[in-house]
Formats: sequence, structure tokens, C-alpha cells
Amino acid sequence: MRMDRLLCVRRLLFSILAVCVMSAFAWHDVRAQAMPAEINVLIYRQADLYGIGIEKGWFDEAFPNTKVNFIYGSGAPQGLAGLASGSLDIVLFGSTATSVGLAQGIDLKVFYIFDVIDKAEQLVVRSSDNIKSAQDLRGKKIGTIAASTAEYALIGYLQLNGMTEQDINVIYGADKDLDAAWARGDLDGAYTWQPFIKDMKDSGGETLVTSGELSEKGWGVTNLGVARSAFAQQYPDALKKFVGVMDRAVKYFRDSPADAYAVMAKYMNVTPAEAENLLHDAKYLTADEQKSHQYLGGGVADGLVNTSKIWVKIGRIKKAAPDDQIKASVTADFLN
Repeated sequence: MRMDRLLCVRRLLFSILAVCVMSAFAWHDVRAQAMPAEINVLIYRQADLYGIGIEKGWFDEAFPNTKVNFIYGSGAPQGLAGLASGSLDIVLFGSTATSVGLAQGIDLKVFYIFDVIDKAEQLVVRSSDNIKSAQDLRGKKIGTIAASTAEYALIGYLQLNGMTEQDINVIYGADKDLDAAWARGDLDGAYTWQPFIKDMKDSGGETLVTSGELSEKGWGVTNLGVARSAFAQQYPDALKKFVGVMDRAVKYFRDSPADAYAVMAKYMNVTPAEAENLLHDAKYLTADEQKSHQYLGGGVADGLVNTSKIWVKIGRIKKAAPDDQIKASVTADFLN
């Protein structure tokens, strides 16, 4: 009888141990599934530090079991449609396009700041047209990208000088299309971003104003990391890992600038000297810096509210999202 009891106890202990082991493996499987099979990211082939992460394989390193697809976009409409349909998970959006997305009812989360725009966006005009001030733009054909930070800056420049878009002939198009239109001689100028600024200045263009100059007058803009809310809720660790790679790139840029220029030169197909000039056209923040009230701790949300009101005023959107909804879309929770 005693042996039978001992045998029963051993069997019970063995069963408990087996359940614990199986539970551990099951927990491991759940953790492994915390990463999606694929992540679709819309970016632009411009001077931004995700190029370092791509070239050095840091995204592959951070996502060993996930395929990160970097899709090169041509403007905000593509990103808005992708987020709405669910075909895109993460998008690089200007603060202006983010406001439009929220107004359209797209459920999104602002989780990162790729850069604070300075010289990375400029109004470039033809030197031969002798355009030296905003007043000289009257009647001119000026290209820009609809619902973008570039259009927002163009509006700001005009308003600061007592003008509106009605005073010029605005030509809307994708960045590449505007670049081609400039090359054909169809435009007198364009408010755009790199690398198209360089193309225009290499072919007879000169800078009339930069977004950094406008920022000093209250028209600041940023490039934001925006995710579908459903994706952010289902895969929070994926966003944290994405931020981790970007933060690593920012610190690499600060600690080893010469190496960073070389890496970005390869990514953008320019010389290291050109990469250096382009990279200094924007301000890049660490994750810790982005937590401050000036940025994802409050400032970005306030900026989106103000931008939305301006878009309504000029007719870009009919109705802005409620202020509390806009502010709730901005979070610092993924900044590691």
C-alpha cells in the first residue's frame, strides 16, 4: 500500500512537472508570436537616419524573424490610403499630413519623431527669374506636395507676407513629378525637400526661404513616425524595437559623424561631403529627448491641434478632429 501511494505521488509530481514544462514552451511560443511576420513601412529616400539602420542591417538584426519591408513613397496621399486600408503599418508623415489623417478618421498613433525640419525643406526658385521676396512670387508657377509639410510652409511664408495661395499659381504633384516639371522648365519654383532641393539648385535654382527660418516665426514642422493604432496595440514590442534602431542611428550619427556620412552617402548615392550637408538640414533627437514636453510629451500634440485649425481655415480639410482625439493620438509610450 505504501509503495502504491509513493508511486501515485511520483506520478502526480511528474505530471505537474510536465505541465510546467509545456506551459513554459507555450509561453515561449506566445512571446515569439509577439512580433508580426511582416512590417510594411513607408519612407522616402531622403537624408534621414533610418538610412543608417537600413545600410548597416540594424533592422534585420532587431527583427530576425520579421520581414521589414521599406516602401519608398511619393507623398502623403499614398501614406493616408495605406494606413486606412491596413496595407501600411508605419508611415513617415509630416505633422501636416498627420493632421489630415486624423481629420479623415484614420485611427493612428504618433510614436516617434524622425526629425525636426530645418533646411531639409526649402522654397527654391529660378535664379534667372530674379525672385527675391514673397511679392515677387505673384502669378508665378510654384509647385508643392499637397497636404505636406512643404505646402504648410509655403502657406506660412505667404501669410507672413500678407499673401495667400490665390496670389500665386500653385502646381500640386508628387515630389518626383515636380522635380521633372522643374527640369522641363514648367515651374518657376517649388517648395519641396531633399534630394530634390539639390537637383533644383544644381540646375539654376536658389533658396528663397527654409522651413527652419519659418519655424522661428511660429510655423515649425516635424517628420513623425505614425503607426496604425491596431498595429500599435497588437505589436507594441515591434514599435519599441523600431524606435530602438532609430535611437541607435541617432547616437551613431552624433558619436561617429564621419562614419555616418559615409553610410548615408552610400544609401543616398551621393558623396560623403554631400551627405554631410544634407544631414545638417534637420535636427535629430534621441528617444530620451523626445519624451520632453516640447516634443512627444505635449508639444507635438499641441502643434497638431494648431495645424488642423489652419487646414480648416484654408479649406484643405472641412472639419478637424476633436482636440482631445488629436492629443490622445500622440504617445511617448514606445520610446523605450
